[in-house]
Amino acid sequence: MKSKKVVMASVNLIKRYNHEIDLLLDILGHSEALVTDESLIDDFAATKKTLALLAKNVGINISIHDRLVFVAQLYRKYMREVNKEIKNVRHNT
Repeated sequence: MKSKKVVMASVNLIKRYNHEIDLLLDILGHSEALVTDESLIDDFAATKKTLALLAKNVGINISIHDRLVFVAQLYRKYMREVNKEIKNVRHNT
């Protein structure tokens, strides 16, 4: 029987969104997990409660079928908007 070769998926986006990925993995309870650009939220046995917590922290509805890097990208965008609003409030007071 011929053995199959295991090939690691890319981690380019994981590296780019490292900070956000770390936060998401902490929320999912898998801070030491091996993740790739192909990792799905479902890979971390997310419960409805965990998805609700993620949605609250990220500011979007999240599906178990979403890729972790997609959620990280949305989280970064959301936090940039929050930071802009904070700066605007500080500037106007």
